[in-house]
Amino acid sequence: AIAEREYLAEVEHPLIVEIYNFAMHEGAGYTVMEYVGGKSLKQILNDRRDANNGVITPLAVDQALAYVLEILPAFSYLHDHNLLYCDFKPDNMIQQGEALKLIDLGGVRRFNDETSAIFGTVGYQAPEVPTDGPSIASDIYTIGRTLVTMVLDFRGNTSTYVDSLPPVGDTPIFSTYDSFYRLVAKACALDPGDRFGSVDEMRTQMIGVLREVVA
Repeated sequence: AIAEREYLAEVEHPLIVEIYNFAMHEGAGYTVMEYVGGKSLKQILNDRRDANNGVITPLAVDQALAYVLEILPAFSYLHDHNLLYCDFKPDNMIQQGEALKLIDLGGVRRFNDETSAIFGTVGYQAPEVPTDGPSIASDIYTIGRTLVTMVLDFRGNTSTYVDSLPPVGDTPIFSTYDSFYRLVAKACALDPGDRFGSVDEMRTQMIGVLREVVA
């Protein structure tokens, strides 16, 4: 198990937590990672809720886009090195000062890995992963779902809308920002072939949407 995970020690990018070592203890494998101070995006969203007497207070669309845009180069780096992140969600993005960092590489796997356990989270994992395995398209799906979770009071993300988006007519954010809706609808398409072909393609579209929202 340690030998199979050694390749993660070669991952070196300023937006990705550094892996120091691997160890086995009482039959369990452990990843020793760099300590990253700060709050995860999940904690930031929870703090906003607590400050509003328990009422969920999503991020503004432009703020959510800016957060995700900053972390996308980490995905491009992983994909360029034939690695898939697999389990992206607000919990795994840490704000450290003015910068962001992608943490928790426990679910990362090689493109051609057909034997390792697949890690994912209900509400974020692409629907085809349990049968077809992860891919660049499934990583893009998790990015789209994370964006939606950041801007909506997305109560049905693990049930009613576990593999779909709320109707535009019932979702003011989608009605107000049509380009944002089209962005996440493409990223979260049921058919992997209908999603963005790469993170760089998605990033280009996202920059255009951010400019429109800010304007």
